[in-house]
Amino acid sequence: MTDQEKIALYEREREETRQSGIVYLFLQNHLKDYLPCAANTQILNDYMRKNGMEMFGSLDNLERAFQAVKHQLAQPPNLEAQAVPQVQATAATEKTPEQLLDEEFPLPAKWFHPYSVEDIQRLDREDFRRMFHAPPPFGEAFRKRLERIYATRGIHTDQRGGWRR
Repeated sequence: MTDQEKIALYEREREETRQSGIVYLFLQNHLKDYLPCAANTQILNDYMRKNGMEMFGSLDNLERAFQAVKHQLAQPPNLEAQAVPQVQATAATEKTPEQLLDEEFPLPAKWFHPYSVEDIQRLDREDFRRMFHAPPPFGEAFRKRLERIYATRGIHTDQRGGWRR
């Protein structure tokens, strides 16, 4: 590749990057009032061509064209109005087992929160001892959490304080 070809390639890439930046800024400015689709792009292109504006000449050109043809463009759907009720309904009706454990047996945020027998077994011996013998209410919550986790696996404590199936 000759030096002239390298320069031409560099200039093309630089121009494409500049144009992409203009489009990106335009889309960021109009997240809620512009639907990026082929029809809207064609309407903007036609207006700019008729008025002698360069499509990617500047962000100002694109903004002026948008304001002029805004009424002709397809409008984006109002996703916020649709999504909020669904999210609230799901959150209000369904809770994960982890959320239920955290609500029933709350532990300090900086503590490790076990949700399974495997989580309990991964606990460091010193951390386990510190959490198990912590002062109320957290030590008691940790012990009850352990009992609940083990009970889901059919493992219960016996009178001697050990864990048995």
